[in-house]
Amino acid sequence: MRLVHQITKTLSGNQSKPAIPVKDQQGYSIATQDGQLARWKEHFEQFLKRRQPENIPDILPARNDLLINPEPPSKEEIAKAIKEC
Repeated sequence: MRLVHQITKTLSGNQSKPAIPVKDQQGYSIATQDGQLARWKEHFEQFLKRRQPENIPDILPARNDLLINPEPPSKEEIAKAIKEC
C-alpha cells in the first residue's frame, strides 16, 4: 500500500517533504528561512572551530610494499574470480 501511495505522489508531482524545525541555542523553533540559515551557519562555525591537537602522532610509512598489480584484470582473471564465488 505504501508503494502505491509513493507512486501516486510521484505521478501527481506533489513531492514536498515536511519542513524539519531548526531550533536556536535556547531550544526555540526558528520560523524564518533566513533565521534558519543563519543558525546553521552559526552551528557549523562553532562545530568546525577546533583547536589543533597538541601532540600530532608520528605516523611511520609501511615497511613492506604490497604486491598489487595496478593494471585492469584480464578476462581470465575475471572468469576465475567469478568461478570462485
